[in-house]
Amino acid sequence: MNKRIRIDGVYDHKTIKRLRNISVSDYLFDFRTKSFNFLQLHRFVEIFKEIYSPMEKYFLLFENEQDFVVKKILSDLQQQSNFVDSDGNFNNVFLEFNDEKEVLYYDSFAVPFYTHFSENRRLLDLLKSQYIKGVVFNYSYLEDLHNRGLFVKFISNFYQLVYKEINQRKIEIVLCVDWSDDIFPSFMDYLDFDLIAFPINAKVEKDYRDVNLDIIEQELRIQKQNLLS
Repeated sequence: MNKRIRIDGVYDHKTIKRLRNISVSDYLFDFRTKSFNFLQLHRFVEIFKEIYSPMEKYFLLFENEQDFVVKKILSDLQQQSNFVDSDGNFNNVFLEFNDEKEVLYYDSFAVPFYTHFSENRRLLDLLKSQYIKGVVFNYSYLEDLHNRGLFVKFISNFYQLVYKEINQRKIEIVLCVDWSDDIFPSFMDYLDFDLIAFPINAKVEKDYRDVNLDIIEQELRIQKQNLLS
């Protein structure tokens, strides 16, 4: 399978510069204040100026955030002319939301966005948005469904409901996996994902907020061989 890999929770420039050596080109910055990988705006802008490449994709993650905070971050980026096109639009910066707000909230930013799947709302309502770009699944949720014998039915219902929209509009499926997750054998036969995301956490850090670059590169090479070959 020819899938992309994303690294979630980046908080320094050296990680991105190192992972470019193994063709990683998708990165997520975490703006959730309770996250261990929370990134302050001024630090994010510093990092972004140093590492930005038009060949990569960058995701900005929020959860139940006030709209003016999101707009402030976007405004700061738009002031840097090399981050946007001639009309002031982003070509490779995307919003991502792990919450359950109304579609109007997401549309208010006028930027393509990804949303984390939730059982508490109808995905069809979100697909009404002209800006939706992807749906994010956590493997732990899908594994729980599998353990309860509900996975196949869930995936079948999911594709019956949204396959046409996903296919025609090229909406991406993102799978969030932890380094130690043991993906059950038949999983790949059912869910066709575009992007697999791994987190920066204690499993690939020397100390708190200090990535072990050798370990993360080694782990990614193994994951590429096991999951994406």
